[in-house]
Amino acid sequence: MSRRTLSATLVLLAASAAIAGASGPPVAEPRIVVGPNMLVSRDGDFPHVELILAANPKNVKNLVGGAITYTRPSGGTACRTYATVDGGTTWWPSEFAEQVKWGGGDPYVAFTPHGTAIFTALAFAEDEKGQARGFLHAWRSMDGGLTWGPTMNLGYSYDHEQITVDQTTGRFAGPHLHRHPLRLPRVHGRGLPLGG
Repeated sequence: MSRRTLSATLVLLAASAAIAGASGPPVAEPRIVVGPNMLVSRDGDFPHVELILAANPKNVKNLVGGAITYTRPSGGTACRTYATVDGGTTWWPSEFAEQVKWGGGDPYVAFTPHGTAIFTALAFAEDEKGQARGFLHAWRSMDGGLTWGPTMNLGYSYDHEQITVDQTTGRFAGPHLHRHPLRLPRVHGRGLPLGG
């Protein structure tokens, strides 16, 4: 390579670097900060299983967790939620009447892009023919999981429901509820029960 070609190449590289740097400040890389262990469930010395946690996209200090707890007065399991709005220093437990009455399992929590918390769980109850079923119930919270709205009964004969949330503004933005067997492809949008 000649001296002239080498010089021209170095000038082009320097100009490219200057142009790339002039496009704006560098974007900060996402980072995960690990703090001290915090006790969430101060509601009794009993097992908590199938733990799930969701973070509010509008408030990094707002987390909602769900768990199966062995807390029913007659024995057995019921699902509860635990919410914090101060980054985990203090937590508020919530019970759900249907869970206490019938028992339940498969807790799941999520946040919509607008910061609405969603909690779903199965409630074990009898259908119209007296047959034991797993009813899928859902609740919404507009205050980060501190209080919950009325129960939405989404039917029965489901197992291991899951929620995914598209946090973008694209065509599929919002929460999507997945149930087995899949009978409802998605529940989404601001005008439907789980959206917001």
